Amino acid sequence: HHIGGSFADYDRVIDELVERGYEAVRIDVFPHLIASDRNGNVTETFHFDHDRLGFALWGRKFSLELNVRSCLVEFIHKLQNRGIKIGLSTWIRAVREGRHSSIGDVNDFVRIWDETLTFLKANGCLETVIYVDLLNEFPMWHDYISFKEKYASFIEGSPEQDQFCETFATSAIAALREKWPELRFLFSQTENYFTERDLNKDYSLFGAMDVHIWMTHNHELSDKVKYLNEAHSMSTDIHFRECNQTLHDCYFQNEDKYNRWMEERIAQEADIAKKYHIPIGNTE
Repeated sequence: HHIGGSFADYDRVIDELVERGYEAVRIDVFPHLIASDRNGNVTETFHFDHDRLGFALWGRKFSLELNVRSCLVEFIHKLQNRGIKIGLSTWIRAVREGRHSSIGDVNDFVRIWDETLTFLKANGCLETVIYVDLLNEFPMWHDYISFKEKYASFIEGSPEQDQFCETFATSAIAALREKWPELRFLFSQTENYFTERDLNKDYSLFGAMDVHIWMTHNHELSDKVKYLNEAHSMSTDIHFRECNQTLHDCYFQNEDKYNRWMEERIAQEADIAKKYHIPIGNTE
């Protein structure tokens, strides 16, 4: 949140959330940076390099040097003071110091989360936490390097790859539930990679579900407007206005059709949550 950036003024941003009726937010709490390294050393300051200098649809357009621990505590207290509840999450974002690539197996993953929760509790930051999303859009969209390397070592979509993911998720949640029984743990997912195996997997250890469903996951719509090429992964904003207008026109010409598609997807995931008697939401 660089000087002059849209989130630079924490107080104004949070006040505007309250004005718009927000009751909770999902935030990255950087467990790999809050926790110590594998030698027990705590680092206060980390460097986040820019994603695309000058323009970044995702991530940062400028590099940042940040004391993650103090800033996180400050931000959470500001949320608490305004009555906004918190969902903890992480993308294991890359840092110049390489901490994202030094996390080991599932036991090390559990360690960094346990240390982070201990740190947050010691600083009065857990009282308003409603769930803990252990890894963003599992198993795909994050910078947990050793996990991604192991995941990629299997044949895509193979039973062995599915079993690896299942074992990792259940092991992590089971270990953390034992240490923190008062918290709800989950791994968020994304609908465009939500397959038959996800519909039928065992969610009995999940404390909640968060399945991200974007309207642009509808391939007919996204293909028509060239969303993936001209918006989602663009390196400049040259075609943004054109893409936005096309998306607007296509959606409202077929609003009922696309809304039905969305409602069907939501109902599909909601049925799973009902089966396991756990809450479900969609934070993206």
